[in-house]
Amino acid sequence: MSGGSFLGGIHTAAAGGVWLIIIQGFAGFSLSGNGVRFQPALPESWQDLSFKLRIKECRIKVNISKKEITVKSDPANDKEIEIELDSFSKHLNPGGEVNFTYD
Repeated sequence: MSGGSFLGGIHTAAAGGVWLIIIQGFAGFSLSGNGVRFQPALPESWQDLSFKLRIKECRIKVNISKKEITVKSDPANDKEIEIELDSFSKHLNPGGEVNFTYD
C-alpha cells in the first residue's frame, strides 16, 4: 500500500463509492421510517445481487434477482424490521425470511 491506495492503484474512498453505487443505485436501497426500502434496477447483464447489511441493530442478508427479492434476518436479531418494495411492506421477524416478486 502506498500513498493511500491499494496495490494496483485503487483508492480506498473509491471502493466505498462503488459500494454505494451498487447498494443505493442497483439495489435501490434506502431507509424508511420503520425499516428499509428497495427499488431494484439491476443492469441487464447481471443475474442477481447479494449483500449483507446491518440496519437498526438488525443484520439482514439481501438477494435480488431480476424478478424477486429475498431478505433474511439473522436469528440473533432481537426485533423485527419492516421491508418495503414499491407500495408493499412486510415485517421480517428475527430468523425469518420475506420474499417479494416484481416485474
